[in-house]
Amino acid sequence: MAVQMFTDLKMWEEAKHWADQGEKNGTKLITLDDREDEAGGGAMDTNQGLLLKQAASSEEDGDLRSAGEIYYRAAGDMANQGEVKAAAEKYKLAADLFMKTGAVDALMEVVRVVDPNSDKNHMIILQNAVKCFRKLNHFLYAKETLLKLDAIGELISLFMESQRWEEAFHLSQQHPQYAAQIHLPWAEWLVRNDRFEEAKEAYAKAGRTDLALKMLKTLTGNSVQQKRYREAANRTWNLAVETMRGLPADCTPAQVPQSMLEYETLCRTANLYYAYSFIQDYIEEPFTTMMPEQVFHIALYLWNVLSSSTPMDAAKGIQPGKNQAPKEVPLGVSRMYILFALAKQAQNLGAFKLARTAFSRTEHLVVPALWQPQIDLACLGLRSKPYSDSEELMSVCNRCMATNPLLRTNNDACTNCSHPFIRTFLGFEVLPLVEFAPEIDIMQNEVLDLIKREPSRRGGGGGDPGDGWREGRQGGADTLMMDTPVEDEQTDLFVQRVLDAASCILPGAPYQVVRVDRETLADIPPEEVFIVDYSRFSPFLPTKYYRSMIPDIPVTLCKECGQFFHQETWELEYLKTGKCPYCEAVDCEWSLLDFEFVKRNDAAA
Repeated sequence: MAVQMFTDLKMWEEAKHWADQGEKNGTKLITLDDREDEAGGGAMDTNQGLLLKQAASSEEDGDLRSAGEIYYRAAGDMANQGEVKAAAEKYKLAADLFMKTGAVDALMEVVRVVDPNSDKNHMIILQNAVKCFRKLNHFLYAKETLLKLDAIGELISLFMESQRWEEAFHLSQQHPQYAAQIHLPWAEWLVRNDRFEEAKEAYAKAGRTDLALKMLKTLTGNSVQQKRYREAANRTWNLAVETMRGLPADCTPAQVPQSMLEYETLCRTANLYYAYSFIQDYIEEPFTTMMPEQVFHIALYLWNVLSSSTPMDAAKGIQPGKNQAPKEVPLGVSRMYILFALAKQAQNLGAFKLARTAFSRTEHLVVPALWQPQIDLACLGLRSKPYSDSEELMSVCNRCMATNPLLRTNNDACTNCSHPFIRTFLGFEVLPLVEFAPEIDIMQNEVLDLIKREPSRRGGGGGDPGDGWREGRQGGADTLMMDTPVEDEQTDLFVQRVLDAASCILPGAPYQVVRVDRETLADIPPEEVFIVDYSRFSPFLPTKYYRSMIPDIPVTLCKECGQFFHQETWELEYLKTGKCPYCEAVDCEWSLLDFEFVKRNDAAA
């Protein structure tokens, strides 16, 4: 009766005292409810019954933390007595109460004593505990619980949620089957932290080139809106490369031409943004370090390319307008800026006909009020000038030696042989480069071996090549004689090939690259050859070969983006920034000695 009375009064210590006294006398003092008896899996001692009643009472009173601790203590007693199933149920009750109150330390004590392999309730406790720890951002307890569950995939997810990427990648190296789940969250984290180049690579590893392209398009749009055109050019060029990289090797034949057109369009847009960045600086900055000739060449290049057909239009057979008026320009590019810079520098350099044309085009555009007086005065001054352009400003094709008019609508190519003008991307002057291609049956590795071979025409039978002496042996004695030039030995086979091709040119015909055989390849001086291997981006892109026709004009090539530069201006820019001005790559100067082709099984052509 005393135990029952103290129990009803919730005086648990007194009830336990009298219960112990009764057990010493061998008397059962209380009877448990049927519910508790069933939950305990049968009969249980008086102290366990009192603990459960105390826990239930605390739970009713809202003291969940105390109730959970009492259930935990009761479960421990049951486990010591071998009542595994009953103990598991009480552990689960304790864990549920700890999770409701957010008592992570107490919950962790439950996690450490349960065994996931002994009872299904233990497994449920651990799984629910992980959810609670992750919800409360308690990394260490969640990690310990997952290790107990041996849930490697969930553990990697926990590392990613906590931005512990080094641990996640380290664990994925030990369990490669889970590596794929890291790259996409890693890429998204990199984007949020403005590490876009790394994010692009992570998207590629995750197989989500579509997200990489979407990111680059967004970055390009942002750069254009903020008038960071050189950055926009870099993003657009990357977008073009990723477009081709995303083309699978087993794609359908219809996909390749469409992707190639998109690639060419994006490369064209990137070049336009890059060139326009100089015009924008020239117009808006108070001072400029550019020479008038540079501004003239840049503005003329922009206007000629904008007046030409886009790759998409050319594929559909759409011809450019006869009035050389651009139909569409990239977002953010101002026709007025280009025409004003072109007209102003054309007048200064003696291209008066071009200046008149450019100023007349401004009549169809919105002219800033501050510029109108300058344009009016310039137009008046042009009336006293001849209606002609200085021949010194006209581009001469290095392949067919034809002099080209300043304004062209063929995407900055020769009007006679259609050979594209190769320009330095610092100043945009035309470089003395001619494109060629090996015969179709010559493999790439053989092409490289032939080009690296020292030309036979540069030396005699011995001595240093081209030193004017010939070593020999007569009558058992070594001899050194002056090398008499022979006209046939001095013939440049490559130049002869170019001249032969030029004799067959029909003006306006589609462009045909000069094909050279093995003998011609071996005859070209290696220091005059440049190789642009676009196939490293995609097997569907070509490899292009160029020869410098005037070796006295030093030229360099960026091996990353394939753009050419004058050696001197490249070195000055590289000393200032430490990277390529176009693609922003570092350590990217091309060298024939270090060049190797991407391993492929097709021919060099």
